[in-house]
Amino acid sequence: ILGDVILNKREMERWFEMGATASYFSYKTEDREIENSSLFGGVTISSGFMREDIGVGFISEFGHLDLAINQESTEDRKVYGAYGMIGPTFRYSLNRVSTFHMDFMAGISDLNSIDVMGVARIGLNFKILKRGFFDINYGVNYLGLKDMGDGMSSSYNGTVGASFGYRF
Repeated sequence: ILGDVILNKREMERWFEMGATASYFSYKTEDREIENSSLFGGVTISSGFMREDIGVGFISEFGHLDLAINQESTEDRKVYGAYGMIGPTFRYSLNRVSTFHMDFMAGISDLNSIDVMGVARIGLNFKILKRGFFDINYGVNYLGLKDMGDGMSSSYNGTVGASFGYRF
């Protein structure tokens, strides 16, 4: 697809989407001493090219992060901040109404306690009327934590999310 775009060999369908997104994870350690939960909320922007039923493009997400760390031995901790992620997205059109997608993003946060973050997710994008869409997704979120103390370390967590938006 990218080769055809660069060489301008074929007509490609282009997409550009903007939407509001939210995702959540909750994680409890095996010894049940530490429980993490996080809520991501923000804006997602994606753009790319489709040929027949297959597409490739880029996706970015910017927003607000709420991280809650509950520990039995110490005081609960809540951390708030902004984040930004970007990466490739791959799409497969199932029919005229729905599209399967895979997103891989990495990014940073303005919080000193988060070194790096990333997400890999799959989902279904459903068209609403002519230009709107609703998206549900499931994936794995990585938070590279530092300077949290009390045995806190980086972790991979299952995450669920949804977004609404508009396709231009």
